[in-house]
Amino acid sequence: MQHAMLRPQRQSRTYARPCLQEYIMVVEQVRWWHYVGIAVLSLATLLLELALTRVLSVALWYHFGFLIISTALLGFGTSGIVLALWRKVREHAALDRALALLALLFGVLTIVCFWLMQHIPFDPFSLLADRRQLLFMPLYYVVISVPFFCSGFALALLFTRGAPQINRLYAFDLFGAGLGCVALAVVMPVFGGSGSVIIAAALGLLAAVIFGLRQARWMVLVSATVCYLIALAAIVGCRQAPFMAVH
Repeated sequence: MQHAMLRPQRQSRTYARPCLQEYIMVVEQVRWWHYVGIAVLSLATLLLELALTRVLSVALWYHFGFLIISTALLGFGTSGIVLALWRKVREHAALDRALALLALLFGVLTIVCFWLMQHIPFDPFSLLADRRQLLFMPLYYVVISVPFFCSGFALALLFTRGAPQINRLYAFDLFGAGLGCVALAVVMPVFGGSGSVIIAAALGLLAAVIFGLRQARWMVLVSATVCYLIALAAIVGCRQAPFMAVH
């Protein structure tokens, strides 16, 4: 009786090739205006955050003022999520035009949201008596987070496209943020809380001018015009404008 020798059969293994599109990173060459723009935008963002902290600590209870830090982080985190999901913008949008538009929106929405914030009837002293305040309070801070969403989106987009130069970009980001903290000590005594918010908006528009020097000339014109008007309003005296009064 012959025994057939069973040889182990080779199992064919098929390896799935990774989808190359998932690992493609669009890299842009970082120019000097990107470094200057990110520094100015970071300066404006930190100045706005600290100015709002001061304004709300006077208008509301002081611990509601410190919520600005969490609100800014909310805007930054939301912008990162949107950028991660919005692949078309992350990989195919014109970088300079997108950065100029986001900085322009930061400057304009800073003024608009600051005005809207003062027309939301949020009163922390009535939280227990008026149940509507439970709706007004999150609405109050969501409105404030909108400018931080715009600046966070711009920073995240530039960090993503300029990944090979991330060390220099982050250095200019921190440098601008540090200047924003120092600028508060100079701007706040001269222009007050509302004026500091206006100056932060003007600096955001200045960042839009810097980002759009090469590819977005019409944004440069719009940003420069609005920046001039905002700076003029701050110099003349924002306290005379009723929609800028903190109450």
